[in-house]
Amino acid sequence: MTTKINEKLEELNEVIKQELDDRVTYVKIFINAQGVDMNVYHRTPEELKREGISMRNIKGDFIK
Repeated sequence: MTTKINEKLEELNEVIKQELDDRVTYVKIFINAQGVDMNVYHRTPEELKREGISMRNIKGDFIK
């Protein structure tokens, strides 16, 4: 990838971390000729507790 693409991806990563909810565990972005598709995945503290899972959010903090 080019330097410019890498820079923009890093910028996007920072914006995603700042703007998305604390329960977001990951984001998928698909880009093609038709446009952009973005899927945002959430996990609630209750779900994680029921499943006995300890998980970090997109920001790197544990979901409590």
